[in-house]
Amino acid sequence: MRLSSSCSDSRVPPEIIFDKGLGEIFVVRVAGNVLDPVVLGSIEYAAEHLGSPLVMVLGHERCGAVTAAVDAKGKPEGNIGAIIKNIAPAVKQAKNEYKGKDKAELVETAINDNAKTSCGKHRETVAGHEEAGYRRKGEDRGRKV
Repeated sequence: MRLSSSCSDSRVPPEIIFDKGLGEIFVVRVAGNVLDPVVLGSIEYAAEHLGSPLVMVLGHERCGAVTAAVDAKGKPEGNIGAIIKNIAPAVKQAKNEYKGKDKAELVETAINDNAKTSCGKHRETVAGHEEAGYRRKGEDRGRKV
């Protein structure tokens, strides 16, 4: 079973992208691909208990969460503020990369940077589990059983 992390406002479900039926992909959808402990726990569950060998992080064009982070002014508050805070590093990086560009280019760059950041968080989680001795279902010390 594959695992997909994608944005909640993406208009195309991962099952359609990968030509799979409902239930053939473990899908975690969250605004802006923000990886908090609950989302990471869901991903860990799929990897550990369902044997998902692959995690795909799917960004998409015109992401509302990233656009909100680009447009944010002042200190973000509340639950939506938590999403914006998580996306803010990608927005900052995009602003450094695209000084003087229009907003649409900035948003698209921030979307790409945010997806890369999410991939990095996935890798950090996997590396931490390997160090702690977690194993995927069906593995024993790196060997299939």
